[in-house]
Amino acid sequence: MRSINSFLQSKQYTVVESISSGCYGVVYKIKQKGVDGAHFALNEERQKPQKEGFKLEMEIRVLEAAKGVPNENKKHFPILYDRSVENPSLMFIVMTLLGETSDVGDVGEMKEAAFADPTRLFPGPELSRLRTAMEYINGKKYKDQLDYDYLAEMVRRLGKKRRCSLAAPFDWS
Repeated sequence: MRSINSFLQSKQYTVVESISSGCYGVVYKIKQKGVDGAHFALNEERQKPQKEGFKLEMEIRVLEAAKGVPNENKKHFPILYDRSVENPSLMFIVMTLLGETSDVGDVGEMKEAAFADPTRLFPGPELSRLRTAMEYINGKKYKDQLDYDYLAEMVRRLGKKRRCSLAAPFDWS
């Protein structure tokens, strides 16, 4: 069983500081011993025995998929350098350390609070379809398959009712 400490010793990394922690695990700023200026991020996730999977598994899939994207489209994606070997209670990845982070824990807590109460995120009777979709999503376990056709239909119906165009371009593009 590989631990963070044995990993850090074998790769000759040291922890500089703990950056943040939350439902996604703990993120550390690490550096390679003897190399000036080379900092990385190490994301560690511990898992309770009854849990069904690591969130980091999904992150790895996303980062692997992002490797094939042109550089100008992946400036917010870190490069995955290393990962832990299989272990039922611990997983970690080493990746590029992106810009300074601030209040990451606060943002995570705000997201959890908003998702825990769909009426807070989507108030009023006109947004009941979004609340229904959110309750559907919240009822799923991490590894469950989502019915994307159902979710798309819920959003389409709400858009039609609210006279919103769901055609591109979107304001966040």
